[in-house]
Amino acid sequence: MGITSLSRDYGVVPAIVRMTTTDSYATVSSAGYLAAQAANIEAVNSGVFQFLTTDSVLVLCSDRSAFFTPNSTFTSLIPFPAEGNDVVLPVVGGNFAVFDGTTGTLEDLGYSPSDAAKTKIVMADGATTSGHVATFSDTTGTIQDGGVLGTAASRTATDVTKADVASVNGATTIGHVATFSDVAGTIQDGGVLGTAASRAASDVTKANLASVSGATTIGHVATFSDVSGTIQDGGALISGAFNNVNVQVITANATYTPTANMKVCKVQLRGGAGAGGGTPTSGGDGSAIGGAGGGGAYAEAWFSAATIGASKSVVVGAGGTGAANTAGTNGAATTFGSTLLTANGGIGGTVGINDNSSSFKVTPGSLPGTTGTSSSTLGTALFSPGTAGSYGFEYIDFACTAGSGGNCGDGTGPGTVPGSVVSSSAAGASAVANSGAGGTGSVIEGITGTTLAGGNGGSGICIVTEYISA
Repeated sequence: MGITSLSRDYGVVPAIVRMTTTDSYATVSSAGYLAAQAANIEAVNSGVFQFLTTDSVLVLCSDRSAFFTPNSTFTSLIPFPAEGNDVVLPVVGGNFAVFDGTTGTLEDLGYSPSDAAKTKIVMADGATTSGHVATFSDTTGTIQDGGVLGTAASRTATDVTKADVASVNGATTIGHVATFSDVAGTIQDGGVLGTAASRAASDVTKANLASVSGATTIGHVATFSDVSGTIQDGGALISGAFNNVNVQVITANATYTPTANMKVCKVQLRGGAGAGGGTPTSGGDGSAIGGAGGGGAYAEAWFSAATIGASKSVVVGAGGTGAANTAGTNGAATTFGSTLLTANGGIGGTVGINDNSSSFKVTPGSLPGTTGTSSSTLGTALFSPGTAGSYGFEYIDFACTAGSGGNCGDGTGPGTVPGSVVSSSAAGASAVANSGAGGTGSVIEGITGTTLAGGNGGSGICIVTEYISA
């Protein structure tokens, strides 16, 4: 409810204003309290109450009584400076006392020690960063920031004096390989080598730390020895680090066969793009512009050698085909291993419309390919939709500009640029093969135009980057 009574003691200097409120001392002390209570003040005073800067305001709060003085704008009450031991009640025995504001008043905010029998309080030595491990900086219990989890500081598995420790992301299974889930050193259950076991993405906020069971050897793979995340030397399951990288570029339907000793590979796909729209025969005073085709989607994911197996089929999505007096056809999806990774195709441009007028008009481009799908078990797949085809314009006096085909989701453009403002008919420009970019719409200008086809959309592509360990 707030303020319930308000009166002034006249004839006394300084004047004392007496106030009763159902609010707590903390609420009355908050900024803007008088402004927020303006309606209550006017109601209990039967009119506007005029505060003076010399007023001493004695307030009976819901939890205590205290003197205040109004601020210069009469919107807030400022507590008198504390004298002696001014404590906001109630308090709980054993809790820590903290200052309430800058006036010296103490109050109980409910902070209590984790173990009341302990007599020492831990102090932090310098600044800290959220997510870092706390380490002791001396023998009296002072703590400090131990550094980012799993930084690249050189250390061996048996040197426990190093401050950097590895966090475990999620549950683990005995015998599975521990793999890094981020660049900060967090580890996760990678699944038995080569299996398609699902696992969660990295979360560096995990607090569990991995203990090492027994001696370790440089270059050996770490495996889990129990379900709580303890790691051990799993033996030389992988001989040596990756010592070669090979790239296979697939531009047409084919079968991908991995290079010998390939351990993991990165697959990048572009979907086929939509073709530009065609145009009808113009008539009267009109012109027509076909819509530009949308770009194909981009997809990227990692796969283990066991997931790839002996080979995988690759279907490179064809670009859409442009034709006269009809919409461009859609681009086709590019797929790797049927369901392992897909990048969808772009949409074909709309057919141009001749409205027999020479007035300004706009033809929008078509939509791009929408992302795709993945069944990768090595991290999270990356998807990026293409961009829509740009707008085509018809200006006054038959001057026209065709819209450019949309880019592929990885930013690759059509490789062709529609002409500047033209006053003659032109077929649509086709995008570069394997670009995943859309075709340009055709332009029919004025009464002399005949039907023309839109440009073909760029086909997709598959790029496989192999990491090989001899």
